[in-house]
Amino acid sequence: MAKQDKDRSQARAPRAGGLTNVVKSAVETVATAVEGAAAQMTKATKRQETHSGGHKPAKAHGQPAKVDTSLPASRAELLDRHAVTRKRRNAAPLGSDEHRAAVDEIGRIEIRIAAIERAMTPPKG
Repeated sequence: MAKQDKDRSQARAPRAGGLTNVVKSAVETVATAVEGAAAQMTKATKRQETHSGGHKPAKAHGQPAKVDTSLPASRAELLDRHAVTRKRRNAAPLGSDEHRAAVDEIGRIEIRIAAIERAMTPPKG
């Protein structure tokens, strides 16, 4: 019976070449998995760089806003004027010339306020 045990243990013991092949195979499997994971991470990073929430990144369009320097230079005065113009816009019939004029003036006032705030130290917005 001892001879049978010895034969079985020799049959189960990996040969030197067999063990090397097993190790090589395991290393290749791990390397392939790492390469695949790295490729997926690279794809995900590129996707995040080019897409935000499934949308293309915003690009500049149109022309930059022009600051109307004829408006007051004081932020407080501009905020008061903004409130008065909003009331005028809300009172005008939708789509009327008065409504459109008030909307345009509100836009000019807001651009002027933004320019003043950017010039503050430190910038407000």
